[in-house]
Amino acid sequence: MDRITPKFDPETQALLATEQAKVLRYGSGLDSTFTGATSAGLPAYKESGITSPAYGRSTMAFAYNPENMKTGGDKRGMSQVAFMNPRGLIGASEDEIQQVKAHEVEHLLSRQNLIPKVKFNQQFDQLYGNKVGRSKFVNAVFDNADYLKSKYNIAASDYFNKDYAKRISNGKVENLLNEQFAALSALEQVRGVDLTQDSVLRKTLFSDPAMRETYRAMTGLRQTRLDPRDISPYTRVPEAPLAPSSVYPQERSKGFLGRLRGLLF
Repeated sequence: MDRITPKFDPETQALLATEQAKVLRYGSGLDSTFTGATSAGLPAYKESGITSPAYGRSTMAFAYNPENMKTGGDKRGMSQVAFMNPRGLIGASEDEIQQVKAHEVEHLLSRQNLIPKVKFNQQFDQLYGNKVGRSKFVNAVFDNADYLKSKYNIAASDYFNKDYAKRISNGKVENLLNEQFAALSALEQVRGVDLTQDSVLRKTLFSDPAMRETYRAMTGLRQTRLDPRDISPYTRVPEAPLAPSSVYPQERSKGFLGRLRGLLF
């Protein structure tokens, strides 16, 4: 195992200093390194164990979040590293750990592929068309947190807790959209599901076609050119219409009135 602490890029070094973090093991995912599809977008991806007096068991991991980026310029020298807190991972299932790692990969993909000085939330506003959609989505996530936890056991659920979100965002919860997107996409990568097709979420989080298109454009490999369509990152693609029965399968058995209700509500 490589125990030599590397020289990270200046912004990552500054992040470690801010977090009072000391690298324990570089190039090691502790137990298992994330190898999901999105890691292909980070050819130099590494994981490092860290320790910090600022962290207890509540923090599992962190990586450079593009919302904090203050400089632009050439991004080729950016460190593609996620920092794992062993204390925070105690008791977590392998599924939860993989979701945590996939979450950090989402941030690193954003950092690598966003236009310099354009932050993730700004990119959302541009693609969706306004700032109202961001606030609407974030609050809808709060309302659907119990469903996401009970059906999918989604990790990083603190970002779905309204009181916690208000506290860490100084009341500007709409600024946590990037964290919620990362958590939702991480679940999709690990479980192989498409949340935009979930019959319940299709009526709440993703009831708006513009929201579905924007979410898809800003998560997973759509942040790179590795998507099969080979189009520029952060490009909205109009979705093909789906038959109501494929979107709301639970209404199919209810007959005409059940299907009608599924379309209207």
